[in-house]
Parts: sequence; C-alpha cells; structure tokens
Amino acid sequence: MSEAKDDSAQKPKPVTMTIDEVNNLVDRLCDRANSIENIGTRDLVADLRLIAKVVRAMLRAFNRADVIMIESGA
Repeated sequence: MSEAKDDSAQKPKPVTMTIDEVNNLVDRLCDRANSIENIGTRDLVADLRLIAKVVRAMLRAFNRADVIMIESGA
C-alpha cells in the first residue's frame, strides 16, 4: 500500500499584499534603478523603470483597500 503525498507540504503559501505594499515595492524598484544607473547596464535600468510603470498602471484598476494574492513560486 503506498502513502499519498501531502500536496499542502509541497506548495508554498501565496503572498498577500495590500495596494500600499505593492506601491512600496514599486518605489523600491525605482530606487534600485536609480542607484544602479551609473554602474548597471542600461538595459537593466530601463527594465526596472518599465516594470515599475507597468505595475503602477495596473494598480490604477484597484481600490486602495483591495488586497492582492500572489502565488509563490517561479
């Protein structure tokens, strides 16, 4: 008789973030882009700035009281 594997032990818990927390994350991305501007590759800096703009644009669809759940994992 084989034992069934417990899937809950293998699945990471989702991350729950408020809109303010997501905005803080975007602020950190922008700060990081600014801090590596002189030493990082232009492509990396441009990508960080672009993703910050994309996330901010997407956040406009949410209310400040909303909560976002993000699946952990690759």
